[in-house]
Amino acid sequence: MKYRNDLTFERARQVLVYAPGTGQFTWKASPDRSPAWIGRYADKQAGYRDKDGRLSIRVDGILYLASRLAWLLQTGVWPTEEVDHESRDDSDNSWNNLREANRSQQLGNIGHSRRNTSGVRGVCWDSSRGKWMAKIKIGKKWKNIGRFDAKEAARDAYLGIAQAHWGKFFNDNTVKDVA
Repeated sequence: MKYRNDLTFERARQVLVYAPGTGQFTWKASPDRSPAWIGRYADKQAGYRDKDGRLSIRVDGILYLASRLAWLLQTGVWPTEEVDHESRDDSDNSWNNLREANRSQQLGNIGHSRRNTSGVRGVCWDSSRGKWMAKIKIGKKWKNIGRFDAKEAARDAYLGIAQAHWGKFFNDNTVKDVA
């Protein structure tokens, strides 16, 4: 995914205040702003939430993801990869919830698809063979882990591969216990 990195660290510090403990952004009364702008926006929360719950902030006419702005303001540089929300809550931009991740690592920290009917990430029913199938997407390719008589066995096989592949980025809360 391509992100805009036009904003400098200095400009970001000039117009925004980031509270690392809460992840909140507020506008600063920067000297290049008009008195009307300062009266209306200064010291107020910056940005808006999109339909997915992510906070976006428009600075100098360009829209930025708040998680990336937090990275910039905390480190002084733009992230080279994506910014992952460890808790999977995209609205929580507190510093201890953010970590840099590549796309594959990001995929280790997502829940199962809404289209998933088994209730278990990486597991589906193969009606042509009458078995539970475990599979995992690594990069752009799906890897078939195997077919199993029991859903629990398919889930366990998926867990083993997923944990080995994604390491600390694997969120095992995304794989439910099979009842």
